[in-house]
Amino acid sequence: MCREHVLQLQPIDWKSHNVSIVIVSFEEEQYVRRYRDETGLKWPLISDPNRALYRLFGMERAKVGQIINWRSLRGYLKLVFKSRRKVQLPSNHDYLQLGGDIVIDPKGIVQLAHYSSSPEDRPLLSDMLRLLKIEEKVDS
Repeated sequence: MCREHVLQLQPIDWKSHNVSIVIVSFEEEQYVRRYRDETGLKWPLISDPNRALYRLFGMERAKVGQIINWRSLRGYLKLVFKSRRKVQLPSNHDYLQLGGDIVIDPKGIVQLAHYSSSPEDRPLLSDMLRLLKIEEKVDS
């Protein structure tokens, strides 16, 4: 579900709003490169397999019930059937690692910290744009 969230961010002209985006993944470098190639990602993508940044920002591992539930299953099925794409993850993927979205202003102050409680839990793009005072029409 992270991929869909990242792809949702790509059409916005963030640079014109003086916003820099950095994507952090806990996957090994080889999987990060594949992710970049598959998504056409145009921002820096950091491989953090030791999860130092995850720990720094307090992103935890989920309990099994947060991952295996109807809401998550519905999200993954929607990806497979609606998007007609395979959900491909490395065989050693940590399904319990939760992510999130952190917005830090130029002074280094965290303006938004959204900690995902399940794989499909991401902030709405419209909320992020509103927080950053960016006026662009979005479908979220």
